[in-house]
Amino acid sequence: MEYEEPKKCAICGAELRFVPAGVSKRTGKPYTAFWSCPNGCKSNSYKPPINTGSIILVDRVAALEEDVKEIKEDIKKIKDAIRKRWGIEAQG
Repeated sequence: MEYEEPKKCAICGAELRFVPAGVSKRTGKPYTAFWSCPNGCKSNSYKPPINTGSIILVDRVAALEEDVKEIKEDIKKIKDAIRKRWGIEAQG
């Protein structure tokens, strides 16, 4: 039997949306990818079949990507502060 991703919510019939693995902004904990109903039907969270090793790896990559994003934002703020302090106009 081949796995098929769900297309519509079994409760309300809305088209499901894919939520990629990531890190919770509220708790800081990683979560696995899943399908979710845009109307909030709770019994419609479908997790794609991924082996446990892959889940851990995907979650870790998502956490690292978020860290890199924050570091890039910090670097930009530092560069802007230096430019402002020395009266240098921002480039491109």
